[in-house]
Amino acid sequence: MIRLCEEKDRGQLLNYLQENPIYHTFLLADMEQYGFNHSFQQIYVQEENGECQGVYLRYYHNLILAGEPDYIDGRAVAQLVNGEIRTIMGRGELVKQVLDYLDSTWNMVESNLYVQPIPVQILEKPMANLRIAKLDDVDAIYQFLMSFPEFVAPYGEKAMIVNRITNNEGIHVLLEENGKIIAHGNSAAKTEKSCMLGGICVDHAYRGNGYAQKVLSVLSEYIHQEGKMPCIFAPADSEYSIFEKTGFEIYGTWAVVNRIK
Repeated sequence: MIRLCEEKDRGQLLNYLQENPIYHTFLLADMEQYGFNHSFQQIYVQEENGECQGVYLRYYHNLILAGEPDYIDGRAVAQLVNGEIRTIMGRGELVKQVLDYLDSTWNMVESNLYVQPIPVQILEKPMANLRIAKLDDVDAIYQFLMSFPEFVAPYGEKAMIVNRITNNEGIHVLLEENGKIIAHGNSAAKTEKSCMLGGICVDHAYRGNGYAQKVLSVLSEYIHQEGKMPCIFAPADSEYSIFEKTGFEIYGTWAVVNRIK
């Protein structure tokens, strides 16, 4: 059975999610930050005889999954995917089970989940044109991210960027040239032990200069200064070797499913 959670369920959910905090960074962070039953966020639990078997978070247009492959009810979880949901993500094995019950309007990208256990310094000195974004940068950040097809679904709600900067949920790092954003990265959900990174991208005209690696390095340094472990997921191919060059290690599988129609 899957039911909508309330504040009284917090203890049960924390006990379950903290058994694997790296995989559950998004859920732990958003539950701590916003709690339950908002217009942009709901949390659901799958139970059997009072025992938690899965947790599912809707945050804006995203559905994030937590659970064990042997217990997740893919058919029931698929029923949570209403017209507002554009992206489904989580541990690869879980996402695949839900995808089995969705129609052909969805496309899945399998990724690795990377972690950086110890800091790795790439920049010998600060770059003058690399800075932390402010609230008045939101429109420029949004326009830049929307120029990358892979970010249209997960970053399609501008309010997410506003919340992140306003509520100190994370930071956006910008690399600029003549006042124009040419590279970007951000931190997002964070817990006591971990912090998820995302949005690592470089303008097509400026690729091949190591800018993504520099942005990633700066972001990771900030996270380690907070006493947390940086985490990031990305498709598992040679293009993403920058993670290994900056001291990231593969933790496990991750999958993202986007609505294509």
